[in-house]
Amino acid sequence: MDSRGIVVTIDGRRWLLVADTHVGIEIDMAARGVMVPSQTGKMLDEIIKIAEAEGANNIAVLGDLKHELPLPLESTLETKQFIAGLSSKFENVLIVLGNHDGGLDRIINGMGMPNVTYVDSRGILMEGTKNLLLLHGNSKPRENDFKRSDIIVMGHTHPAISIQDSTGYLMRRPVIIRLEMSKRELSERMYGKRIGRGKVTVIVMPTFNPLTIGIDVPTALMGKTNHNTILNYMEPWNRKKDVEIYLTDMTFLGTLSGLSEDYAATHKRRINAVKKRGKAR
Repeated sequence: MDSRGIVVTIDGRRWLLVADTHVGIEIDMAARGVMVPSQTGKMLDEIIKIAEAEGANNIAVLGDLKHELPLPLESTLETKQFIAGLSSKFENVLIVLGNHDGGLDRIINGMGMPNVTYVDSRGILMEGTKNLLLLHGNSKPRENDFKRSDIIVMGHTHPAISIQDSTGYLMRRPVIIRLEMSKRELSERMYGKRIGRGKVTVIVMPTFNPLTIGIDVPTALMGKTNHNTILNYMEPWNRKKDVEIYLTDMTFLGTLSGLSEDYAATHKRRINAVKKRGKAR
């Protein structure tokens, strides 16, 4: 199923994982002169559709549930509507606070919904056959959680890729990133000491909001942005062959090594085309 969410089974429960819903971004866009309809209801419908298709009765939002800082009244209402919609459809709603979620804890506490809980951006370890560490991605996880984790699932980076068809039309598609590396190597970079053994798998989810498709992977993962993400500790630019890129329907696009070469070649062709147009004038 083509989906920006991931469904996992933890301790016998089916969980739908989504990230970066950025509820209320339309209000911020309107303030900048760009008028678009609210996406809140559309996202709720899509989340419910995925959950029903995959048999998921629980949901975790991995940070940046809302968009605006600070929260104006309109954005607060949108956020409450979204949380209430999740609460009415799922047995458990877990929210990992992200860098856009300032004040969200007060909103959740004020709504008084016992099946809605939240944790800070360092995330939460969910134990099962494989221990999943769910976090946003802007903060390092707790050392003990990292030590016991087998898989880290995060958002925050908004990975995407630009695809050009034979007619020259350029479109951007959200993607999922997967990489695997030594737990000791990663912990040395994050904490300055070796923690745990073996390898850890890291999965970076795309943004769920259709208005925030994201940043081109070759740019986001090659150290070309100042994006504050724990991915920087993994130095993907030094392990390009180990970084796997998938479309949201799990079509394998290749590794960062191949994509970065294609990106560089495409960028060079565009520059040459601009130069030719300039000479023609």
